[in-house]
Amino acid sequence: MPAPTVEAPPTAAGLDLHRTRRTVRLGRASVWACLIAGPAAFALALAQPTTTVVA
Repeated sequence: MPAPTVEAPPTAAGLDLHRTRRTVRLGRASVWACLIAGPAAFALALAQPTTTVVA
């Protein structure tokens, strides 16, 4: 019976594909978070009660 072998992770041009995919997903999640944060901050600003300063 042959000895068990340890498979190397999938690579392309020397890059670890799992790590590359994870980096791309993290980048996409960051971009979506930034895009959502703008309108969320705007809605939060509109929801705040107005304050009037009497001199």
